[in-house]
Amino acid sequence: KGKPRGYAFVGYPGTGKTIMMEQLTNEFLDVPVVYFTIAGLMQVGGGPGEDSMSCIMETLSGLKGAGYKCVFLCCDDLDAVELSEKNANVTRLINLLDQLRMDCMPTVIFMCTVNDPTSLHGTIIRRGCRIDEVVEVGLPSFESLGRLINAFRDDTDTTDYSNEQYIPALEKMV
Repeated sequence: KGKPRGYAFVGYPGTGKTIMMEQLTNEFLDVPVVYFTIAGLMQVGGGPGEDSMSCIMETLSGLKGAGYKCVFLCCDDLDAVELSEKNANVTRLINLLDQLRMDCMPTVIFMCTVNDPTSLHGTIIRRGCRIDEVVEVGLPSFESLGRLINAFRDDTDTTDYSNEQYIPALEKMV
């Protein structure tokens, strides 16, 4: 079956899913990244949605013609539109993801962020199908949060907020 080619970063808003996705793509400087919005893809009735899907396919085909063997296709907030059963949006997204797996395209690694995986249709998010790997991104620990505060605080403040004694204060902040 090979390595996964579809990844969903799942977690509450603000946990760093988008930053993680962007950092992963930045690690591979020689691999092009194509971003799309799910809202733009899902507009129906011969409008921008179909144009967006065609544009994605043309871009990927052009990258293959330019000799690229691998491309990242990224979508932030995949659950921004309704993707429930018996919904035209599901069909459109499934068609796109299935077309990307065809041999005529370069290897496409699809990555997306999702706030609420229960809002997605099972044929999209199910492991081993179109999204092969679901990565849960949790909230930072209070110690990590304290280290972040330390990193960005005013230089005149010398308090070490990662120390256990400040956890109650950090809990109030969150």
